[in-house]
Amino acid sequence: GRRAGERMKKNEAEAGMEDDCCSFPHPEASNYCHICTRKATAANPALSCANLHKLSSACRKIVCRVCVEAFRLAEDFEAARGKAAGWMCAHCKDECPRSSHCHAYAKKNASIQLQKRAMGMHH
Repeated sequence: GRRAGERMKKNEAEAGMEDDCCSFPHPEASNYCHICTRKATAANPALSCANLHKLSSACRKIVCRVCVEAFRLAEDFEAARGKAAGWMCAHCKDECPRSSHCHAYAKKNASIQLQKRAMGMHH
């Protein structure tokens, strides 16, 4: 298995699929880091995904400076903050660390599905 903090890699067949990230009718960047849930602040700013304003699938995820640096998600945080930089979040690249929200939700959802199946078997 993967160690804590290791990122998942997208397989080559999915490498060109950027449109299956997330969709929101009125995209606005989140206020909380996708990885650690810290609120973005002046002391701990965050990067917004370049896919925020994508027409077909807007991604609202942000990643705080602490996580960007800890997981090496950008070579230069300040350079990546520029709109022209086009920084794409780890979620859209399918490289989220195990501590990120999507892994926590996936684990919880799997647990709920197992509980539902177990309850269905007894009735």
